[in-house]
Amino acid sequence: MITDFSNGEFIKQTFSYESLMKRRVKKHSSFFQPIFEAVSNALEATKGQEDEITIRLKVSKSLQEGKFYFNCIEVEDTGCGFTKENLQRFFDLFNESKGYNNLGTGRIQFLHFFQHTEYHSVYYDEEARKKKQRDICLSMKYIQKERTPIWVSNPEEVEDDTPTGTTIYFYLPWDEKDRVSYEELTTDEVYDKMFTHYLGRLCLSKGNMQTISIEHYINGAHDDTRDRKICDENIPNVDYHDDVKVHYKTVNSTGDGFVTQRETETFEINSFLLPSDVQKKNEIKLTSKNETVDASNVDFSFVGRAKIEEGKNMLCLISSSFLTGQDTDLRGKLNIYTKEEFLKERNLFSFPEKQIFIDDVQEEVTDKITSHYPSINKIKEESEEDIDQVVEDFSLDSEIVKKIGRKTGEKASDFLSRYYDEEAEVEKDKSKKMRDIFASFRQLDPTSKNFKKSFNAKVGAVNSLIPVKNKSSLSRYISSRTAAMNMLQMIIDKDLECQLVTNKRKDHEKLIHDLLFPQGSMDALESNLWMLNEDFIHFRGFSNFKIKDLKADGIPIIRDDLDEQEKKTLTEYNKDLLGNKPDILLFPEEHKCIIIELKSDTADPTKYLNQAVQYAGLLRAFAKDEFVIDNFYLYLIAEKFNFERIRITNPLFRISQYLDYVFLPNNPVYGGTRGEGALYMEVLKYSTLLNRAKLRNSIFSDKLYDLDEDEKAVDE
Repeated sequence: MITDFSNGEFIKQTFSYESLMKRRVKKHSSFFQPIFEAVSNALEATKGQEDEITIRLKVSKSLQEGKFYFNCIEVEDTGCGFTKENLQRFFDLFNESKGYNNLGTGRIQFLHFFQHTEYHSVYYDEEARKKKQRDICLSMKYIQKERTPIWVSNPEEVEDDTPTGTTIYFYLPWDEKDRVSYEELTTDEVYDKMFTHYLGRLCLSKGNMQTISIEHYINGAHDDTRDRKICDENIPNVDYHDDVKVHYKTVNSTGDGFVTQRETETFEINSFLLPSDVQKKNEIKLTSKNETVDASNVDFSFVGRAKIEEGKNMLCLISSSFLTGQDTDLRGKLNIYTKEEFLKERNLFSFPEKQIFIDDVQEEVTDKITSHYPSINKIKEESEEDIDQVVEDFSLDSEIVKKIGRKTGEKASDFLSRYYDEEAEVEKDKSKKMRDIFASFRQLDPTSKNFKKSFNAKVGAVNSLIPVKNKSSLSRYISSRTAAMNMLQMIIDKDLECQLVTNKRKDHEKLIHDLLFPQGSMDALESNLWMLNEDFIHFRGFSNFKIKDLKADGIPIIRDDLDEQEKKTLTEYNKDLLGNKPDILLFPEEHKCIIIELKSDTADPTKYLNQAVQYAGLLRAFAKDEFVIDNFYLYLIAEKFNFERIRITNPLFRISQYLDYVFLPNNPVYGGTRGEGALYMEVLKYSTLLNRAKLRNSIFSDKLYDLDEDEKAVDE
């Protein structure tokens, strides 16, 4: 590494590199980019099969087996070297003399990734008719003192037999993550990256292409067992060649669509079949300057699901002078829009009147590829069928489906994701309109003669903004509730077929339990506990779980540090109290618990009062400190029993003056060393529960079904 800068000078710049790197030419996302930039420069400096480009990965051993320290990456070529003209282009950033969209900004990536980059170059000086060498150093560390990141040595003459060429050395990555990536880099990985990245360029040069060698060095010694080489014989022949013409488009007069123009751009298709260990999956890639590039708004990923030929995968390269023209300062990043992006951004920026859109390119290319490769066409057709089925199964809004369109070969899950994203945007717009309408209600006067008409008009406007799907979902939800109530009535009346068949008769209590909250479930939201209380479906729930198995967010609720005396208390008389299973437990908030006990229609609830209170005591006394419960709410439900029997058993129960149930407003709960908790208890009948549910649901169901008075009377 050069440390003596006395034989040269720092080259002053007329712009700020810091601002340039922060605002315009930002760091590339791939740690391979500096290597690509160096190899691209080497390919441009060399001519053909007489030339060679060598990439050297240099590391040193660490004390850990198989672990290396990064030393340096070198990229050497046998090209023309840094002539006077080349050096001037190097100094003049954005110099176009090397070719359109080849502005020399690649070296900015060197500054982004490495603390120190060096060039050693031998060239032929035309004026002196001598071979000379010069060194160049790049580092942002020079900026503070020298106000430039570039130092260049004075040229020195060399022997005439010294070969021309340039070597770039990369030292000291800035980023720790990049450093680890370079340390772990293998010649195989570099080979694969170089092969696929430059395949388009190499194919065009087949028969007269440079050799690219990749070498590995450990502690300065060449480990030639790891060498890889890309040469002419590695380059496959084109499996399929074609081209497509894509029309320019302009925005229509309403600004929400496009008009197709006669003028076109030509895009060339070259498809290769490569060994699957080199080309890991089928891919279609865009190219610029004969190198593959990324375009985040184009997606050909569906071709990866096809199987074209055993042991081989397809790499299809799409090239066009148009794509090269859209390349940016960040090499390989294209400035090309989808139609949707263009409509969103055209009012923010200045665009040419006519445009080529990337989704049109994708559509035309896909048509050609699927026509040539039957297996890819099959994936396309299956995708279209899957999406059609999804649209039908989920009753998707046709307007939104039309707006987002269908991407060729798209998975149904990805289509649904795009649909719901767009639906969310539509709903956001509708929500704003709804808020505006509701705010306008302030202008109404209930005493006004036209109040009802104005009120209904605004309600109609709100209703028009509710999607048909939502209205359908609401009606299904109300219908589901009505059906659940009808089922409960049938169970109470023992009118279900499974209750009538003697040898297959189902337990009454189990039928009700599974209707209200299926045993083994924790999803209260999907339960029918709303019949008892509308709020219950929003609480954390457990249906038929052992007390000792209860968990909150994966953490056991019962203490795991029980002492010997506590364990004896809980297990004496051959009973495991913590092994008891309350029918339903709900936890509405911290320090509160709801216990629901469901008994058969003929059960005597007085026999279960103490059992239910015992559940509360176990939870109170033996829960962990963070789950301790102070207040319990107990609902004991049966059907054919006498409320006086309840009061005889416990005279503290009170009879409700409104509905058919008894309640105990405040009962102490055993709490062990924690002291007593408090319990509110209700004992009610399933028929009472059903009547409560009907009262709550009728305000919606009566409107939905438009029941007449006779039907209502029968129902009640």
